[in-house]
Amino acid sequence: MQGQQRILIADDDASMRDVVAAQLADGHWELSFAADGREALEQASGTPRPDLLLLDVMMPVMDGFEVLARVRADPRLRELPVILVTALDDRQSRIRGLETGADEFLSKPFDGAELRARVKTIMALGRYRRLLAERARFEWVVASADDGFVLLSRDDAILYANERARLLLELPASGAEGHAFRDVAARGYRLQPDEAWASWPSPSEGGPRYVVRPESPASRPLWLRADIHEGPDTSERVVRIVDVTAEVTLRQEQWAFQSMVSHKLRTPLNGLLGTLDFLKDDAALPADERRELDSLALQSGERLRDTVDDILEHVAALHLSSSRSAALEVSTVAGLAEGIAAGLDLAPPAVTISDSLHGRSLGISTVAAECILRELLDNAKKFHPGSGPAVQVAVEQASPGLARVEVSDDGPGIPPSQLGRVLAAYYQGEKDFTGELRGMGLGLTTVASLVWAAGGQCRLFNRTRSGTAAHAAGRSGLTVEITLPLGGG
Repeated sequence: MQGQQRILIADDDASMRDVVAAQLADGHWELSFAADGREALEQASGTPRPDLLLLDVMMPVMDGFEVLARVRADPRLRELPVILVTALDDRQSRIRGLETGADEFLSKPFDGAELRARVKTIMALGRYRRLLAERARFEWVVASADDGFVLLSRDDAILYANERARLLLELPASGAEGHAFRDVAARGYRLQPDEAWASWPSPSEGGPRYVVRPESPASRPLWLRADIHEGPDTSERVVRIVDVTAEVTLRQEQWAFQSMVSHKLRTPLNGLLGTLDFLKDDAALPADERRELDSLALQSGERLRDTVDDILEHVAALHLSSSRSAALEVSTVAGLAEGIAAGLDLAPPAVTISDSLHGRSLGISTVAAECILRELLDNAKKFHPGSGPAVQVAVEQASPGLARVEVSDDGPGIPPSQLGRVLAAYYQGEKDFTGELRGMGLGLTTVASLVWAAGGQCRLFNRTRSGTAAHAAGRSGLTVEITLPLGGG
């Protein structure tokens, strides 16, 4: 019986209750009965509540009009559809019933076909009434919510958007209704990652979906997470828009800080500790040698202080600089990559830059580019069987306004099952603040977030794919392809 619509039949005549039950028996409804008005009210207020009240007017204790009046006065029952059944066919009785709140009338005697038709019609109207009430409650709850909420039809058309959603997505006060949510969101934003949005508006199986407004000279990037759920009606869906800019920015800064600390602090720290250890173990040193070692320790400490200051400045630059005001000059890519490789004890990468990019800049800050290159080269070393990968960096023009940067290595690559998910996993860190897939760190997902924030695209592929030059030469490895807007020139 679970899931069936329920009809409460209230009539003091047992034989009439049996007749009505017989006529509704093939309608797949769950039937219950009351012998007077008071019992009808008790059952209507109980659990589970009926979906329709078939109410006889002439009953002892409490007649149908009084029952109906109490139903309409009760906030819990006022939406319950009611059909008045009466032997009275006079105009005054119908007017009284309408004024009290009846949805429909049936006059005795009635045939089964008419009864079933009226019941089906009123059931549908009752469902519509409940949906309207649920919609009204939904709009009331989300009207002043901190998150954005957008109500969609099953074909992605916008039905309603609260004020917060209109603010975050820059929707007009009116006019967005009826348009596809994905098209509206994509007008001023980038929908990332592609893999997660490919199945929209179905729930995502490839990780969270982001609506990203890239960085500009006047503003920082804006990160919105779009979660889709079933709506108050099965024909509708609800999109919750959450501003996660602070969380994403914090994650980027923590990642950048950890990356820089691991590479920049080691040398001055080792020098300081080594000198202090030497002084501790040899107390009989001549005064001039001790002064010299003291001077070395002081120099190492000053280098350590300068390095910490440098790290903090880099993190601040990552947070504050816009992509255009701190744009990376294409001509500096080779030197930047070689310097990072030297710090990682790697052979200098083979860097090629297209002549068409002479004098141009990339729409990403130098600090962000340094973080990205360091992560990619560090990963290439970490996962290479001999920790000595041959790295290639190629910068070429992809279109008049775009540049393509490819960083390739000759390591084992990434398992195909993970290739499509490595970048999409970015905000899995909500759960345990690691966001890691087995064998891959948080760095690649942060690389993608920095690229997306600059208005670019990022994808990974294994170099063993057929048709590539690397495949023809028998090489394997991973290529990270980054597309960025071009400036200058």
